[in-house]
Amino acid sequence: MRDTAQESQLRTTCANTVRDTAQEAQLRATCANTMRDTAQESQLRTTCANTVRDTALEAQLRATCANTVRDTAQESQLRTTCANTVRDTASEVQLRTTCANTVRDTAQESQLRTTCANTVRDTASEVQLRTTCANTMRDTAQESQLRTTCANTVRDTALEAQLRTTCANTVRDTASEVQLRTTCANTMRDTAQESQLRTTCANTVRDTALEAQLRTTCANTVRDTAQEAQLRATCANTMRDTALEAQLRTTCANTMRDTAQESQLRTTCANTVRDAAQESQLRTTCANTVRDAAQESQLRTTCANTVRDTALEAQLRTTCANTVRDTAQESQLRTTCANTVRDTAQESQLRTTCANTVRDTAQESQLRTTCANTVRDTAQESQLRTTCANTVRDTAQESQLRTTCANTVRDTAQESQLRATCANTVRDTALESQLRTTCANTVRDTAQEAQLRATCANTMRDTAQESQLRTTCANTVRDTALEAQLRTTCANTVRDTAQESQLRATCANTVRDTALESQLRTTCANTVRDTAQESQLRTTCANTVRDTAQEAQLRATCANTMRDTAQESQLRTTCANTVRDTAPEVQLRTTCANTVRDTALEAQLRTTCANTVRDAAQESQLRTTCANTVRDTASEVQLRTTCANTMRDTAQESQLRTTCANTVRDTAPEVQLRTTCANTVRDTAPEVQLRTTCANTMRDTAPEVQLRTTCANTVRDTAQEAQLRATCANTMRDTAQESQLRTTCANTMRDTAPEVQLRTTCANTVRDTAQESQLRTTCANTVRDTAQEAQLLHRERRCSRVTTENHMC
Repeated sequence: MRDTAQESQLRTTCANTVRDTAQEAQLRATCANTMRDTAQESQLRTTCANTVRDTALEAQLRATCANTVRDTAQESQLRTTCANTVRDTASEVQLRTTCANTVRDTAQESQLRTTCANTVRDTASEVQLRTTCANTMRDTAQESQLRTTCANTVRDTALEAQLRTTCANTVRDTASEVQLRTTCANTMRDTAQESQLRTTCANTVRDTALEAQLRTTCANTVRDTAQEAQLRATCANTMRDTALEAQLRTTCANTMRDTAQESQLRTTCANTVRDAAQESQLRTTCANTVRDAAQESQLRTTCANTVRDTALEAQLRTTCANTVRDTAQESQLRTTCANTVRDTAQESQLRTTCANTVRDTAQESQLRTTCANTVRDTAQESQLRTTCANTVRDTAQESQLRTTCANTVRDTAQESQLRATCANTVRDTALESQLRTTCANTVRDTAQEAQLRATCANTMRDTAQESQLRTTCANTVRDTALEAQLRTTCANTVRDTAQESQLRATCANTVRDTALESQLRTTCANTVRDTAQESQLRTTCANTVRDTAQEAQLRATCANTMRDTAQESQLRTTCANTVRDTAPEVQLRTTCANTVRDTALEAQLRTTCANTVRDAAQESQLRTTCANTVRDTASEVQLRTTCANTMRDTAQESQLRTTCANTVRDTAPEVQLRTTCANTVRDTAPEVQLRTTCANTMRDTAPEVQLRTTCANTVRDTAQEAQLRATCANTMRDTAQESQLRTTCANTMRDTAPEVQLRTTCANTVRDTAQESQLRTTCANTVRDTAQEAQLLHRERRCSRVTTENHMC
């Protein structure tokens, strides 16, 4: 049940999306239904992968597997079947009975779980109890969190008592926490006066202020920024110290990453730790992308799962590819493959089935179910994709999640992203606790993060003065301030938020930048997303070049990435090397998938296929061959001529695309046009975004006009956006005075202020914030109204009409 003002939104078929800002009532009945409420929302799900999101006084109820209950203020959320999620912010009462139930309370919540993968999340005086495997206990103030089985998570912020007993238990305390681990891969994370102890292999101890970090088994990683002791001893160990750090490595490719006083530990192959301000970004599978803007944590678990948390989020995963995304004091838990949880303010977004998407703008919950759906949020958005080459784009506090190959995780504010199966990612921004239990567990903390990697493809990510180096396949190096990010093998990902450089090498890579990012895709389903002054570039089968401030990114071999934040010089020689420079960097590439990215007064020139030219200040970027990228930030002129050319302008940019996978992204007065498959048009201020082919994305922030015509087109407008979709999986999103129209399957219409959202085919989504009128007619149609919305859905019907007024098919 999702209502914004006094909305009544009802969904009946698969992939329906209900989005309400104020007092919305959103109901889902079939698989992949989405319930999103911002203020006093009531969201109810009944079938697998239903999502219930309530911000203020929401009542969210789920009855079948993968139901999600999300309440912010005084929500009452009840789940009965597997993967139910209960999320309450103020005085919520959330109860779960079956496997994967999630209980989330913010103020005085009472959350109880009984079966496997239950999640208990309390913010103020919560009582959270878990009994079976993968239970999650999250308390913010005076929480009492207890776990008993494998993969239980206990998260306390103020005076939390967190205890774990089985393998992969997580104890997270912020203030005066007591964290104890007993089995393999336990993670102890304390911020203030934490006591963190590890006993088995790949345990993680992270303390920020007066932390005691001890490692005993193979591949423990201790990373400190201020007075860190970091030592490495085996192959591909990386020693990175910012202030007075001593970094020690013991196993192959261990990663030490701390932002403020962070301790980051990795345990399995290809884990990635990424921090932007204090971000931790982790990758595990082929070409996963972790993108954090402010304090984001982006994590993948299965073939590319995404976890996104903004503020004090606790994100936990238990099954393959679950995604947990919380913005304020959110607790996001996943139980099945590729679930996505995205919360912006106090949102709790939970997915249970493969590839559910949760999307929130202010406090939005956005969910996608079909291939190539695009979820775009400007303020506190959560964007999630389920199939290969899905694009998730968030500007402020966005959460971007992928479930299949090339999933993208993007967090802006203080996000917490957690994975539980192979390649699990734990990301905490403020007082986050991120823990992994299986191979490739990732612990990511932003303020006081503990990030440790132990096996091949560990990722070193530092925010302040970080040095990130990778040696094995799919390593990810991400530095925000003075980061050095290097990649060596295929599908390496470089992502920087402040001064980030993000590069992708394999198909369906996603580059997402929040501040000064430029994201460009060239091959199948490439996505280019820029928020402020972003430049994101892809060159080969989905290479990504990302520089935020004054970055110079250079590639020498296929998909090499060079990433330097301050005065970093990062050079790669093998395939998928990443060179990233922030300040006065000069990055040059000569072979295929070379990326040249300069922020300040950079001169970037490419000559071979997939050359990338990126200039931030007064850059002149020109491309001539396939997958050339021209990115200008201030007064840039970007022109593309061949396939996968990218034109990105931030201030007064003019972006034009002509061939397949071209991306036009403008921030201020941008004009973005797409013509071929997988084109992306993204405008922030007065953007005009147009899509014509499959998987085109149109995103406008201020007075944007977004139009989609083919399958998987996305139209997103923030201020005065006009979003129109015509084919399957089109998405229309408007924030202020948006007009969103969908006509085919999986179309999404999202309006914030006086939006009019209409869906006609299966999986259409209509979202209105202020005075929205949302109507769904076929399977997975979503009607979302914020103020005085009238949302009506009808099952098993198909309506091809696209109107701007309330109608019933």
